[in-house]
Amino acid sequence: MSLQLEARREGDVRVFVLEGELDAQTVGPFDKEMEACLARGEVRIVLDCRGLAFIASAGLGVLMGVLGPVQQAGGIIVLAGVQAEVRRTFDLLDFSSLFPFADSLGDALRLAAPAGGQG
Repeated sequence: MSLQLEARREGDVRVFVLEGELDAQTVGPFDKEMEACLARGEVRIVLDCRGLAFIASAGLGVLMGVLGPVQQAGGIIVLAGVQAEVRRTFDLLDFSSLFPFADSLGDALRLAAPAGGQG
């Protein structure tokens, strides 16, 4: 399976829509987008995971690699609409405590928006 990746801005938040599988074969474009996001100083990030069917260690590695710099810059990475199988992967590796999860994209955008901002 492949990965479809869409990136857009919603106010002060960078949204990535992920559809398909995020694994060693598909992680390259996602890694480049996340690094470019950091380079631009965009540290309020929502990953719309409603269409993400699977995440492997390569995808988790990208997330862990950007989490520190995002948090150091006062930012946040919120995961929205995570399917049960993907959530189990986060739970099994004890990564669930590192990322806030939201049921909907709207909830995720509210969590990621700057305090007092319109988002």
